Amino acid sequence: MNETMPEKRGVLRLQAGDGAGRMFQLAVMTVNPDELQHVLDETVVELEQALRTGIVHAGAVLRGTDGRDAAVLAHLSGVPGERRKVERLRLPADSNMDTDLFAVEMVGHIPEQNFSDLEEGSPMAHFVNVFEVAPGERKRMLEQFASIMPHVSKKDGYVSANVHFSLDGVYAANVGQFTDSASLESALGRPEVLAAFAKGAVSGALEKSFGILPKPPRFRRYEVYRVAGDNRNL
Repeated sequence: MNETMPEKRGVLRLQAGDGAGRMFQLAVMTVNPDELQHVLDETVVELEQALRTGIVHAGAVLRGTDGRDAAVLAHLSGVPGERRKVERLRLPADSNMDTDLFAVEMVGHIPEQNFSDLEEGSPMAHFVNVFEVAPGERKRMLEQFASIMPHVSKKDGYVSANVHFSLDGVYAANVGQFTDSASLESALGRPEVLAAFAKGAVSGALEKSFGILPKPPRFRRYEVYRVAGDNRNL
């Protein structure tokens, strides 16, 4: 009797311990709800092709819970020192995604683990927010995030937060996980959490340089749509 082997599910692991050798491509976008499914499926096709050709080790396509956001996060085969010649994941021609290369800089996890896994079929809720870094403020921003972590990690359902910096120093991104969407919404509904993120992510860097208090970055909530590859043993 022939038995069908269960399909192996992909895993994308985020970990800062060897961050110097890990380069990620992050792309986020907002689309017309009628086009979201098409963009997601086309991005999956490109991700699977990049995996077959060795451009990426693993990657995850994320679907926004509001029905208009999409994102892709991929662990590229190149390393930061080879930025100019590294091959990137090709995105759908009509996606207009904002994309850049990032390296994980700082992580905050629950005590029993020191990594974040994005897995297809997982009930975890994810958020991503991307913002600009004022010139010369990278160190200060990291210090601000270090002060933010205790506020967020005390919330029910917290799993992890990962701070990425773009290799050109222009952008930073926070990729976080909660056990479920209700816990995430509860945490983001707390004024002290939003105030902490607003201070650390935006005003701490930009207020010093421009003398303004920008509004907090928009938190994009996601669920994992598809994961291809497995980078846990790299």
